Amino acid sequence: MRLFFICSLALLTLNLPAQKLPCAKAGSQTLSLMTGEWNITATDRTSPGNYEENKGKSTITWGISGCSLHEVYQGIFKSHDYAVEYVTYLSDSLSTQRTFFDSEHSNIMVFTGEISEKSILNYWYRDPEKKRMQVKNEIRFINKNSFENISHLSTDYGKTWQLTHKWVYYKHR
Repeated sequence: MRLFFICSLALLTLNLPAQKLPCAKAGSQTLSLMTGEWNITATDRTSPGNYEENKGKSTITWGISGCSLHEVYQGIFKSHDYAVEYVTYLSDSLSTQRTFFDSEHSNIMVFTGEISEKSILNYWYRDPEKKRMQVKNEIRFINKNSFENISHLSTDYGKTWQLTHKWVYYKHR
């Protein structure tokens, strides 16, 4: 009897509708494309004009379902262990905020941006009033099993850009 009750409760739970939170908006569907476990091939800038090829793994999960994502990347950079944490927030229907923290620099960057049909574009400014130094971070969706995370740096008010990272994600599972 006890087993019957547990099985019945489990079946009822499976049939419950998913919770719709107020922060889940139109952009939630786009964010859902990023969830999962990923193998990554990385092109990373080691100094101006110099790049290295690396590999890593990333796990992306919902923080608050439909509203925020949490990513933890583990890989190699400059021949040593390297880790990155991204948290992406849906702050309005198609507006985003994204935090970045890595083991190389140990400082947090807060980006703001927008979701479009096939990408998410965010900017960080060292001084938001001047905008002389800025970083552009773009997620480009290739298909349901792959996307790119590309970052560029500008030190001249966004007139010219240098690639700093290009990570290509391939679905692991």
